[in-house]
Amino acid sequence: MAVRISYEEHKFLESQILEPGRTRWIEPKEILPPKTMDQLLEEALNNPIDSKRLDEEGFKSPAIVVSDNMRLPSPYVPQLLRKLEEKTDDIKIIIAGGTHVVPPDEHLKRVLGDLFSTYQKSVVYSSTRNSSSNYEFVGETTRKTRVELDVKLLDRDFIISTLCIRPHYFAGWEGGAKALLPGCSSFNTIARNHSYVVGNPNARELIMEGNPVRDDINEVPGLLERGRGISYRIVDFVPNQADEPVLINYGQPISTHSKLTEFGREVYEVRAEQAPLVIVVADGAHGQNFYQGLKAFSHASNIVKPSAEPKPRIILIGGFKGGVGNKTFEQEFETYMGMDSDQVMQDLKRRAKEGTFNETLQKINRLTMDFSRADMMVVSPEAPAELKTMLEKKDIFFSRELDDALSTLERSFLSDVIVVPKGPSTVPMSTS
Repeated sequence: MAVRISYEEHKFLESQILEPGRTRWIEPKEILPPKTMDQLLEEALNNPIDSKRLDEEGFKSPAIVVSDNMRLPSPYVPQLLRKLEEKTDDIKIIIAGGTHVVPPDEHLKRVLGDLFSTYQKSVVYSSTRNSSSNYEFVGETTRKTRVELDVKLLDRDFIISTLCIRPHYFAGWEGGAKALLPGCSSFNTIARNHSYVVGNPNARELIMEGNPVRDDINEVPGLLERGRGISYRIVDFVPNQADEPVLINYGQPISTHSKLTEFGREVYEVRAEQAPLVIVVADGAHGQNFYQGLKAFSHASNIVKPSAEPKPRIILIGGFKGGVGNKTFEQEFETYMGMDSDQVMQDLKRRAKEGTFNETLQKINRLTMDFSRADMMVVSPEAPAELKTMLEKKDIFFSRELDDALSTLERSFLSDVIVVPKGPSTVPMSTS
């Protein structure tokens, strides 16, 4: 009997080698929405956390900040726009792209729904790859990060962001003030913030307290309010496996985000016994390219058997039609992969100190740590040849079919296999 693993909607890989009785599936907890989305949103807006109700806020020129197509977008942006319209018609919509390329129009249509034609000209794409994005200094964090935000955000008197809450492999969790940093920040600000990951074991998924990246991010709302007098609120949501909101909270960005992540941990952290082989899928938006898909690999590294012989394997599956996904990362991958781990860390620390750290080096940092626990294999039916070439140069196995990868392994690997079909949103943690 074949084992079937989905990597995109209506697309599967099949294995005749995997045995169903020796294969364990790990997924987030299944939770049904307790109410309709509109009811959850109303409840959140009527019960703010450490702030006024939205309808009590005083503003004339607000902005809604939403995610780009690399994240699950908020499904209730039209409802928020109608709420803001009760006070003003001077509303700006900002797509927070960070260092990502500008998304296609289809993404905006998905976000705005039937309000697309009304607000299409009110949309700003904030991205370091957008030539029209300019940034202005708003203050400095305690870690000396010079925070520069998109100028098109700074002419607003009220900002509300709406992002999904899922684990993030070095900022702890998605959502919250990540809408501003990295979402609407300059390249230099993002690079400085991301440099705090180097060699720091607290800069990883699920961890908030003592995470230097998240601590730095969480100072931005205060800088914005004190330095520019701009109030900032969030109305974020925790989605279930079907991407439906099961909890929405509104209010002060730090405390509201903290409340949501407490609930998110119950959904996305899954306890299980370790295994020598983990097959993890970079599903959804993270399967667009290898660069984004690596988040799934990092999560999977939590559940392999440490110091096992032979060394554990993680098979990363994804569509990866966008190839590597980032030219800068491709260059850094070429430089560092295969280098001694201590040497990599020393060089990353040097670059962070010199100010030559870029936004992709956080992935090199995490890969270096993860590769000490497991070797990577990549299976992608649709990735372009450039990805195969890059990986094979570094002796990382690549194939189009899952059984081609499995057939190279010793039989001992197949005695206990974990499959994580939703890798970017699942954090498997050892029971031992």
